[in-house]
Amino acid sequence: MGCCETRPQNETKPLESRFTFLEEEENFDFILKYSSSFSDIKAKEIEIYIGSLLNSSNWTTHIETQEHTLKTKTGSMFNESSPVSMIVLDLNYSIALHKVLNLVFSPESRLEWDMTLEFMELLKKPENTVRIIKKYPFKPLELILKVNCIKEKNTAVALYYSEDYEFVDSNVQRSQCYFGMVKIMKTKNSTVVIIIQQEDFDKGEGGERANLMASELFQWMLVFKKKLSEGI
Repeated sequence: MGCCETRPQNETKPLESRFTFLEEEENFDFILKYSSSFSDIKAKEIEIYIGSLLNSSNWTTHIETQEHTLKTKTGSMFNESSPVSMIVLDLNYSIALHKVLNLVFSPESRLEWDMTLEFMELLKKPENTVRIIKKYPFKPLELILKVNCIKEKNTAVALYYSEDYEFVDSNVQRSQCYFGMVKIMKTKNSTVVIIIQQEDFDKGEGGERANLMASELFQWMLVFKKKLSEGI
């Protein structure tokens, strides 16, 4: 090669700085396709409804600390009887958006830490269709979720709900997720994660049902929070 050969300008930069942004985008895109706005009609409906929920005072607080909050309410516009849950994690460290989303929606990542699941798979990647099998007495619960995701520089939102799926597995019972949201907002030194969802929950009656669900979710929240801290 001649002495007059020139190198591309960015090759003079450290390898890590040249590929940090690309790595985050690729890791995120490996699990979910995302866009800049919600085009799915049901997702738009969920987005508007959750906006009203966040501003509502009609919640029962089960636990509230500086780092985590767990609340429930009975019923929603999509289902009147099953309780709705809201988890808010206010973390004093910054974590990449794709790492949080992968812990929830990547089968490989989720099955590493979530002991409430028996199985999970990405059925259709372009359509973001996820199949989840939850442990349950007598017969496991199956959820088929359609996930819609948008991502900006410091914020990501995934909205999801159950959709029809033609395959029937006689070893599980089909359950419903009426709506759900995972929202991550990060700054240089902190991350806030909000999870709101409503699934079929038939344990207990009336107000007892929400209390039982909150008890189960509290344990799940603590494990999820610990896993987040390991991903810093």
